[in-house]
Amino acid sequence: MPIFVPNLNLPPTVEQASAAGGSAFEGVAPDIRRGVAWFAGTLGAASLLRLALEPRYWGGFYLAWLVVLVVYVLLQRGILSRADPARVRLALLVNLIVIGVGYAMIGAALGSASGWRADDALYRVECALFGGDPQRFLSSWRSPWMSTAAALGYVSFVVFLVYFFLAEALGVTAATGCLQLRLMRLYGIGYSCYVLFPAAGPVFHHPAMLAPVVHSPVAAYLCAWVSRCCSRVDVWPSLHAAVCSFVLIWAYRLHRRAFLLLVLPGAALMAGAVYLQYHYFIDILAGSALGVISILPPLKIGPAAASAGGPPVRHPPRGEAG
Repeated sequence: MPIFVPNLNLPPTVEQASAAGGSAFEGVAPDIRRGVAWFAGTLGAASLLRLALEPRYWGGFYLAWLVVLVVYVLLQRGILSRADPARVRLALLVNLIVIGVGYAMIGAALGSASGWRADDALYRVECALFGGDPQRFLSSWRSPWMSTAAALGYVSFVVFLVYFFLAEALGVTAATGCLQLRLMRLYGIGYSCYVLFPAAGPVFHHPAMLAPVVHSPVAAYLCAWVSRCCSRVDVWPSLHAAVCSFVLIWAYRLHRRAFLLLVLPGAALMAGAVYLQYHYFIDILAGSALGVISILPPLKIGPAAASAGGPPVRHPPRGEAG
């Protein structure tokens, strides 16, 4: 019996959809707005809950962060009040900026203040799962070249995120709204976990218990930069792993050549997060699961977009002659 699988062609761009009647573009702006609501609503609720649990955080950066969420929602509402490609691209830029600003402000609000941290709980769970600290299994792998590869992989997270936004902004498609909804939902859940379960990571929480990492000059420079940028609350789940998984699956579906270029840096990113002692291993597992769950369902791009993308491709089952 023949097997039918959907093709991996890119969905039509919004300009192509407009030329064909425009119906494929109708769902893009509403999906982005839903992503904005998901991000702001989830993170706002988590922030208010943290404030109720520890009122010491009221004021300063914490109050400013809540104001930023409100301004973000109102700004995106105004931008997307009229759906056209230019406004969609601007909305994507605002989403990228808010992801960066949000990370910095959560770190400023929680990172430097004393309060409950989840590190002890995460470490106990990890040791129970693996029969001890997984870091001890990495001691025989310590070397300058491994540290260089790990550090380069870890900072490649920025490349993954920026490439995703650039690719979607330069070629806005009927799937862009759905992708933005899923990514902002991922970030809303991830940042909410940082607010509710702040943890610094092994290298900051219990450095005396860890074997030293043997750095090359490149790795030492990059790790010093990462340490300065860390918010000290951004461990569980690992959004490095979540975004990496999300972008790799997205690239495999729609940009196969880019996937081939990203797969090795992606592996180095996830391994480097543990090797460099920034994350517990369970952070990577939780982050990867979050990324996969966020992107795996089929993209809903509407019947017009599906037809514009081409009919399903018919393949014979394995073992049959083509």
